[in-house]
Amino acid sequence: MIDERDPVIQSLFDGSQQAARDDTFVADVMTGVNALRRRSLLASGAVAVMLVAVAAILAGPIGAAVNLLTSVMPQSLIELDAGNALLVHFLAPLNSVAAVVGVGLLLLGLAFRKIFCRR
Repeated sequence: MIDERDPVIQSLFDGSQQAARDDTFVADVMTGVNALRRRSLLASGAVAVMLVAVAAILAGPIGAAVNLLTSVMPQSLIELDAGNALLVHFLAPLNSVAAVVGVGLLLLGLAFRKIFCRR
């Protein structure tokens, strides 16, 4: 077993023992913790205000995009003649832009799970 001690490390330990005996050490630590908590709350509040401002600014364009999507989604991809009504009704759920978007999102989710959620 080595009994040598590094003088730099030993001086750090001596300083910590001296600080532990000092009554102001605990008060200084608590003051630092309180200051850190106040800064954290202030930063969280600033981020929340910025997010609300961005949401207010983007509310109009997002609403317009949603209206455009709802008008485009039911559009048929392939026009089928009305003479074969059974085929038209059978393929209606698959023959729309919404079906393509839905299948695309499902495939994107599957690819995401295959790539990033390996077990």
